[in-house]
Amino acid sequence: MMLMAVNRWFSVKGAIVSLVSLLLLSATAQADNKAVSSKPVLSDEAIELKQAVQKVRPKKHRKLLQSFYTLRNYQPTWKNYSQVSALLKNLRESDKEGLNPADYRLDEIKQASGLQQELILTDVLLSYAHDLRDGVHSPQQVDRRWHIRKPKFNLVGEVSKAVEYGRLRAFLKDLAPPHEEYAALRAQLREHRKVAKRGGWPDFPARGPRRLDPGDRHQQVESLRARLAVTDKAASSSADSQLYDDALVEAVKRFQRRHGLNDDGVVGGATRAALAVPIEQRIEQIIASMERWRWMPRELGSSYVIVDVPAYRLWFHQPGKKPLTMRTIVGDYKNQTPSFTQKMKYLVMNPNWYVPNSIASKELAPKISEDPDYVYRAGFKVYDKQSKQQIDPASVDWASLGTGSEFPYRIVQSSGNTNALGDIKFIFPNRHGIYLHDTSAPSLFRKDKRALSHGCIRIEKPLELAARILGTSSPDEIASMIQSSSHNRHVNLKGEIPVYLVYMTAWSEGKGDISFFNDIYKRDRRLLAAK
Repeated sequence: MMLMAVNRWFSVKGAIVSLVSLLLLSATAQADNKAVSSKPVLSDEAIELKQAVQKVRPKKHRKLLQSFYTLRNYQPTWKNYSQVSALLKNLRESDKEGLNPADYRLDEIKQASGLQQELILTDVLLSYAHDLRDGVHSPQQVDRRWHIRKPKFNLVGEVSKAVEYGRLRAFLKDLAPPHEEYAALRAQLREHRKVAKRGGWPDFPARGPRRLDPGDRHQQVESLRARLAVTDKAASSSADSQLYDDALVEAVKRFQRRHGLNDDGVVGGATRAALAVPIEQRIEQIIASMERWRWMPRELGSSYVIVDVPAYRLWFHQPGKKPLTMRTIVGDYKNQTPSFTQKMKYLVMNPNWYVPNSIASKELAPKISEDPDYVYRAGFKVYDKQSKQQIDPASVDWASLGTGSEFPYRIVQSSGNTNALGDIKFIFPNRHGIYLHDTSAPSLFRKDKRALSHGCIRIEKPLELAARILGTSSPDEIASMIQSSSHNRHVNLKGEIPVYLVYMTAWSEGKGDISFFNDIYKRDRRLLAAK
């Protein structure tokens, strides 16, 4: 009996042990299965696609494709015909955006099939999205003086989401810059290509009489009339074909305004040169400017200042108000005004001019050496850099300076009528030492070519700009503020205002008009030559 009881006890115990063992084995198996399932399980099709991606060249394209397909667990992208159709339509029409359809492998897509077509479609989608949203070229590679940065765009992530949720058509539509100026350039590109397809505008000779004045008679008037009939609403014929009559003068003035020239109606050297530019060059300028708009931030701010350097012009935009615009003077070729953005923080009324060392040594020292009284007439004070004490300019051997050695003096021009900065300057702190300012030589704004400064921007209407920025009633109020104090007066802005210094040789604000400007720093040349 005892033996039977013991045996039963061991049998029960064994059963319990076996059950516990089975439960432990089951739990272990479940844990193992969970560990395995946490890793993506690739189908045979996905494995084949992954292997194909690893063979893609060049490496830059392979990395983008790997990132894209990793997000999708290497599932094929192009099983939805409507998405394929939307992409192909955008690629075929990419020339409307100033892009080159030949860059997007359309012939290869037609000839490819299976995995090869899958990869080509994805590759060109990523390329097209990048080119249209951020630009074909990296700004730093084609324009080393372009320092405007824009927020980074998660290209792979956004493209992947657009494909996954069937939003590719809308995504492609929203890629282009949202600025009105870009849309206006796109419309002008279309119109200029239509004119080019019809043979372009009639030639106007780059050489001819020194000038054509209203009322003159000359055989080139016929060419002038034919040229402006295409672009500036001139009548295509006249009772006296060689007379430079009033109607044609108005067309010339319109042309001059569009090209940043003085609208005096006189066909002089600058106007003649602009008239002689072929339409193909103007189309290239539009394309270059569209590319630079792609380098710009998509949001410029509710209020902002923008200066287009080749246009010699500034605009101040505010919500609900017509933009304030004015002429500018910019850096000459040796002292080029760079492209960058910073926020304006304050104004300085009755500013002193702290002369940069380069100007002091290369320009002022030789001038004072030849004319010692100039330093007094111009209101300059001279300080020793080490002691910071003011010294007598007559004690300085000006002829020995400017030889490349470190300039030992600080030269300061006091505020007043002779001050180079005029009555007011607008400060947006930056590493380039650039700011907007008034000038003591306003007559220079009447020149057609105004690349005359050391890099800073002289502005035509400083009091009007200050009144707009500060929200005062009129420029007269700003003038009173300046006159009420003979010394520096800092005025902080209530809110910082973004300032953009840009380089666009084609500019359009819609309304059917476009302006073209000279490539004063030769930056378009390098951009258009880039591959």
